[in-house]
Amino acid sequence: MTEIVGIAAAQAALQPLLANVRDAVTAAGGLAPTARDAAVDAQKARLKAFRSSTRAADLTNVPEVAAVAAVDKIALDLELALGQQQIEQDLQLLEQGAERLRQLTSSLDAQTSRNQASAGSIGLKPVKQTLDAMSELVESVKQVRTTLDGSKPDEAAVAAQIEDFVEKFTALKQAVRNV
Repeated sequence: MTEIVGIAAAQAALQPLLANVRDAVTAAGGLAPTARDAAVDAQKARLKAFRSSTRAADLTNVPEVAAVAAVDKIALDLELALGQQQIEQDLQLLEQGAERLRQLTSSLDAQTSRNQASAGSIGLKPVKQTLDAMSELVESVKQVRTTLDGSKPDEAAVAAQIEDFVEKFTALKQAVRNV
């Protein structure tokens, strides 16, 4: 982004940027989670680039510097709000995954009951592996929840924990298939 000098230029550049970011984020709302996150990340990068390109025309003029900083704060606040929105949407997906896990647990409990009746005909190792995978998945959900409950959750940590959750969920699905 080119250098934006002075309060008037900063305000003039921010107005259309905000409208464009709003339109892009709204359009991304209907995308798959990964594509939506990428689209929102692109808009956050645009807001960050805006903040990096603004400066007061006279760096010794304290009121002008403060005014440009106030315009930058609007862009920063929107960038942070978009990040929080992403976290909330990812948390909602995790909650949906947890619900699916509860349903799967019920299904596994029913299967376990059936298997216990005929325990002599199947090996118990796949059942133990399934239960271990389920325990790891539950632990993964707890880790994500703990991170998100913090005052300022680290987006990178949350993303890594979500990836871990997906891997654990995939391992659980495979373990269920092996029973």
